[in-house]
Formats: sequence, C-alpha cells, structure tokens
Amino acid sequence: MNRETEIELLKDQLRQSSERETSLLAQIEKTDQLYAQLDSHISVLESQVSELKAENIELRERLSRYERPEKDSHNSSIPPSKESIKAQAIRRTRSLRTPSGRPSGGQKGHKGTTRLINPTSDETQIHTPDYCTCCGKSLADIRGKEAEVRQSIDIPLPVCQAVIEPVEISSPIM
Repeated sequence: MNRETEIELLKDQLRQSSERETSLLAQIEKTDQLYAQLDSHISVLESQVSELKAENIELRERLSRYERPEKDSHNSSIPPSKESIKAQAIRRTRSLRTPSGRPSGGQKGHKGTTRLINPTSDETQIHTPDYCTCCGKSLADIRGKEAEVRQSIDIPLPVCQAVIEPVEISSPIM
C-alpha cells in the first residue's frame, strides 16, 4: 500500500470516529436532558409524598379520636373524681346556661324569705364548749352568753302499725 491510500484510509477512519463522537455527544446530551427532567419529576414526586404523609398522619389522628375516644365520666364507668384534669376542666366549664349579665346570688330589691323560729319547741338543747379553742383551758366553770339561736326540724320516721283484722263469714244457710 502506498502512503496516499493509507492517509485516505486514516482520514476515513477519522471521519467515522468523529461521526461516532458527534453521535455519542448527541446521545449524551439527550441523556443529560432526560436526567434533568427525571430529577425535576422526582423532586415533585418527593414533595407530593411528604405532603401525603403529613395528611395521612393528620387523618389518622382525627380518626383515632373517633375509634378510641378518651374515656371520661360521660362515656364510661369512670367516676368524675378519676377523670383527667383536662376532662374535668371541660366538664366543669361546659354549661348550657346563657349568661344573663347579672351578678350571681340574690338581686337588689328581692324580698328574701326566712323560716321563722317556732316559739314552742319540743326540746331545747344548749351547746356549751368544754374548752377554749385558742388556748385549750377548761371552760366548765365559766358561764357563756348566748351567741345565736338555731332551730332544726326533724321529721320523725314513719311507724309501721300491725293491725289484725279477722274476717267473718255469714251464710243464710246455717
């Protein structure tokens, strides 16, 4: 082979390799673009996944309130004294009354009623202290003065009465 044919052959190989290189560079560029698109798509999907996870957690918490509500004296046999502080606060502040704007208790101008003391009582009990509550000394020798009068009315228990009632039978044929 002569030198010119070798040069032509080498030029041809060079041209083919440069065409392959151009083709490969085009493929690399397309692949890079595809990777960039996939990366952006992946980041969008990851953000959607994180949003859906947060929503899922919130919905599970909301659902758990209905599936397993916190037990208190309204929905179980737990007495009010054993409720949590939160449940007690809710129970105590839950009122169906609407505020009237007036202060609580007897209003000005309201005529009060008091049960009058009956002057004829069946029994009188005098309550005198035996010792001083401050120093503990005996008060047996000291006569006290009347501080106040209270009256209590006891309703007696009903008494059962046993009655024997014989029944007579009369017949015209005897």
